[in-house]
Amino acid sequence: MILFHRMKRRNFSLAPILAISFVSVLVLATGCRTQNSVQHERKAFVSTYAELLLLHEREKMYNHLPDSLYQMKVDTFFLEHHVTKEQFRNTVADISADEKNWKNFLQDVTRAVDSLRNVRR
Repeated sequence: MILFHRMKRRNFSLAPILAISFVSVLVLATGCRTQNSVQHERKAFVSTYAELLLLHEREKMYNHLPDSLYQMKVDTFFLEHHVTKEQFRNTVADISADEKNWKNFLQDVTRAVDSLRNVRR
């Protein structure tokens, strides 16, 4: 109370300090949320990529589906995953631009494919 009283006497306001503190907390919280969002998006894309690989394996390699029918299944796949082929290609291009990132991504996809195969057995 004495400290606050002295601050008030010197025309010292706590408003700027509180505002800076609030903005700092907001920035930190947003940064954490953004990082979590990026990680979530990466996991979702890994899963989507893995599922597309399994679709190709199942329909083209095992079922010998003709290209036109396979393409219809791929189109349906993208619709169900709420992504366009162009968005998918662009994301792959972004990830593959960095060799280390691409290797890590492919390792994650391999694990996801193995996991999905085990679930479907």
